[in-house]
Amino acid sequence: MAGNGGIIGPIITPVKVKGSAQSTTSFTSNGTYNHPAEAWTDAHILIVAGGGSGGGAPTGGHRGGNGGAGGTVENESFSIARGASIPVTIGAGGTSNGAAGGTGAFGPQPVTGGGGGSSTLSGNGNPGGSGGSGGRGSSSSVGAGTPGQGNPSGTPVPGGAGGGGGKGGAGGATFTPGPGLDSSITGSPVTYAQGGPSPSCISGGGGLGNQGAQTADRNGNNGIGIVKPFATAYAASGVWSMNDVYDNVKSGTWGEEF
Repeated sequence: MAGNGGIIGPIITPVKVKGSAQSTTSFTSNGTYNHPAEAWTDAHILIVAGGGSGGGAPTGGHRGGNGGAGGTVENESFSIARGASIPVTIGAGGTSNGAAGGTGAFGPQPVTGGGGGSSTLSGNGNPGGSGGSGGRGSSSSVGAGTPGQGNPSGTPVPGGAGGGGGKGGAGGATFTPGPGLDSSITGSPVTYAQGGPSPSCISGGGGLGNQGAQTADRNGNNGIGIVKPFATAYAASGVWSMNDVYDNVKSGTWGEEF
């Protein structure tokens, strides 16, 4: 009879591995993310900068360019030490004629605010996380995007400004916005960082190029930061004795921490 509960086999020591996803923490203003001491050493993060404002003549007369989406980074394995405190910066959307969106950051990972749309009929699009477009009187003024964070605006044509660039692709012609990023980090799909005009994009979207006074639909949307940590689990291959199971349950090394 074996002395390990009746099962013959080697003594097995559990090892720590990445466990199941836990609840998300969202930031809509500046703050600090505190990584649990029992969590795994990486997390799924999404950080979106503020979207750029659309541009246009303040007193009427012509529509300017559409705003670009805020720069966006999604990383499903972002390294974080157990117990670490990470500063989070949330960029505001542009709220004046052709203004860029505010920059954001999750610790050492920055994201660039969206480029503002041209404030004049023939002006150039502005670079940003995703680029803002030139005015409708121009034919070649494309706002560049930041590599890895966004895309350029669409090329304007006489009579129609290009769409602002988005995280998912470049802007198209004549007010066609660049697609955003569809992420399920919160458990259900949500679109982030769509180029302007982007009335249905809740975070990081670019604003509408229009004439006249600055209105809400011309403003870029504010950014957002979301973090989803993972539990630390214990695993081992082979045959477990009843004694081993009992000892590991008692010591807290059976199943998951956190």
